[in-house]
Amino acid sequence: SPILANPRANPFATGLASMIGFNGSLLSLIRANRRERRRERQRRTRRREVAAAVSVAPEELPAGAVSAAAYWRRIGAPLGLNVSGSGGAAALDRATSANQMGGEVWRQGERLAQLQAQIKRDGFVSLAPSELCCDARAVAALRRGALRLTALGWPATMLLLFDEAWLLLAHASRLMLALTGCSPSFDTLAWCVDPRDGQAGFAPHRDRQPADVGGSFRADGSPRYATLWLALSEATPENSCMHLVPRRHDPGYDAGDDHSPEAEDPLQLLLRRDDAVQAIRACPLPPGGGLVFTHRAMHWGSKGCDDNGKGPRVSISFGCSDPGWEAPYLARPDELLPLPPVAARAALAAAQLINYHERFAFSAKMLRLLGRVFRDGSHHLAAEYVGKTAAEYRDACEDRAGRDAAAEGEAEG
Repeated sequence: SPILANPRANPFATGLASMIGFNGSLLSLIRANRRERRRERQRRTRRREVAAAVSVAPEELPAGAVSAAAYWRRIGAPLGLNVSGSGGAAALDRATSANQMGGEVWRQGERLAQLQAQIKRDGFVSLAPSELCCDARAVAALRRGALRLTALGWPATMLLLFDEAWLLLAHASRLMLALTGCSPSFDTLAWCVDPRDGQAGFAPHRDRQPADVGGSFRADGSPRYATLWLALSEATPENSCMHLVPRRHDPGYDAGDDHSPEAEDPLQLLLRRDDAVQAIRACPLPPGGGLVFTHRAMHWGSKGCDDNGKGPRVSISFGCSDPGWEAPYLARPDELLPLPPVAARAALAAAQLINYHERFAFSAKMLRLLGRVFRDGSHHLAAEYVGKTAAEYRDACEDRAGRDAAAEGEAEG
């Protein structure tokens, strides 16, 4: 049409063109609104699924849910815990400012030298919150997180899924490097010990039993493996705290322990000496306080009193090593830190629980779930650690099957 061919020549044509343009814009808005409503429905569905998952026993969850951020955000958000997925320098900057970088002991030469000397002399040292300078908000949030996790049926070590645990590790790694020359090995565990339920910390043990004890220390006497044990709640003799035997009262610290079948238990041998019994140190700590001890220090967590009035004892430990003596458990830690992907966090937490299965009473279903989570994320872990964990998983399954068979036999009897 000549009229439509030149819309400027006719007001009708101009109005029609405007109407067509308006209708096109309206159609675009309608389509965009539909897309947004569809996305909102999907978001609501995911929120319902996550909410439903949180209310489900952990053993019933698919491994994929355990390795995804949404599930852990649902648990952590009301407690002040974050799951950001992964991050680099910006996250570390936040941790640096939150952890009050001005007062750490490794910036104070005389005090640092005193602490290093005490670790070499006794095998351990206690640090007040004012010396550790950890972020008090992160400490409190992780304490709440451990209580929530255990109430849901999770081991407290699943705190590794939250950013705050990794940012505390970033802070702790600088302390451990200064005090011991060791960097994170990622041998990390968390505890929520409630004496009201008859619970206690780990039984007396040493963290490492190398064939060459002397070779596990450097020429200057510093250890090639050490642990920072951090109190997230008050830790006292009443609700469970750490106990240690000083090096000079522990012959096995330097000489090594006899592991032959007929040998006496190292702790029983040690306790034959009155001076060793009298030298045992109870190490109560407030929230944010910590212990640094070497791999040879004999230590344990006490049982506490069921009517202590202080609630459960919550803590987290960070193992650190000389990489030439014991390699880190994460593959490519320089690429993954400070905030590894959620799947890597889940795989490490599952692997740690598998490796320490003898210390925990996992159901067969929980053990299978941990095995699947570990398997799905094992590419984030170092090959040697993967092999060790796989072997431990087989042993754990056999142990669990043996206990179940014994229980069935007793029931039938």
